[in-house]
Amino acid sequence: RIEITNLSGLDFAYPLARITLLDPLPSGVSFGTNQQDYQVFASSWNHGNAEIIKFHFNVDEAIPLGYSVDFRLEVTNITPSTVDTCTFTQNFSVNLNPDFNTSTKDLSFSSLLVYPNPSTGIITLMDVNKKSEIQLTDLTGRIVFTKMVTPASSTAVNLIDITPGIYSMTLISNSGSRKTAKLLLITAN
Repeated sequence: RIEITNLSGLDFAYPLARITLLDPLPSGVSFGTNQQDYQVFASSWNHGNAEIIKFHFNVDEAIPLGYSVDFRLEVTNITPSTVDTCTFTQNFSVNLNPDFNTSTKDLSFSSLLVYPNPSTGIITLMDVNKKSEIQLTDLTGRIVFTKMVTPASSTAVNLIDITPGIYSMTLISNSGSRKTAKLLLITAN
């Protein structure tokens, strides 16, 4: 599932999309039927509109933890040809099996505590002992937020502008050590 926004300044009728593998899929994983052919993903795709493109995979074996694959996404307005068409291409990487901690309780990383979890957007980090970077990663493996934090007994982090969902929060120290856990962002009532 990929969400794309039309920022081209053009409107499209029956836009088409396809993905092409740039890396091999892991053993036991394949595209669903006709997934590498162009597919209509909306009846129209006007400037400023976001649409979801869905691609399906057949999974017959466990995917190795942290397995990433690079893809090329192509979007066009009519059946691909060399006349009267507009095509956009973007390469991207997807982690097919992210390493998420499945707990939705308060998150503890040795001496780090993150709360509340679930959160409506403002979280507090407790006992950050070293200068570190926080990275928030969505389920596709895309980093959606980063922030440097300095040692403190309590540090507030504003994630209100991040879309509600499940994220991996990683704390990376200057020495390169990493601590990762799941964070659930929810909509405020």
